[in-house]
This record gives sequence, structure tokens and C-alpha cells, in this order.
Amino acid sequence: MTSTRPKSKKIGKTIKTIKGKAGKWEIFSYVKNNKTYYANRLVSSNGWIVCSNLGFLRLQHAIDNVSRVRKLA
Repeated sequence: MTSTRPKSKKIGKTIKTIKGKAGKWEIFSYVKNNKTYYANRLVSSNGWIVCSNLGFLRLQHAIDNVSRVRKLA
């Protein structure tokens, strides 16, 4: 898995932030083709984006994905 530069442009608007061990999870919404989607990403303490997941249709699915990724890591 490759990391993205910290200066990468954020799409959408941050809805919720969840603290993690070495960073924070950001859950945000964005609009594509006049439809609202939700996504999450893990941002490390130095600002690098570790991973991101896009394309959830419901906010709760994006939040549930955070807990599932934590179990795998």
C-alpha cells in the first residue's frame, strides 16, 4: 500500500473524526454525478494519508468500515 502526499486536495466535507492509535480516521461526504457518497481515510499524525475507502452510499457503512479495517490491522 502506498501513501499519498499530505498536501493532496480533500474532496468533500468532513463529517466525523475518530481517533486512532497513531492517527485519526476522517469520515467525509462528496458529490459525484449529482449523488452524495461517503468515504473514510486514515491520516497519520504527520499528515500522510495511509489508506482511504471511497464510494459508500450510506454514512453508517463508512463508519462500519472503520471498525472492520481496525480488526484486520
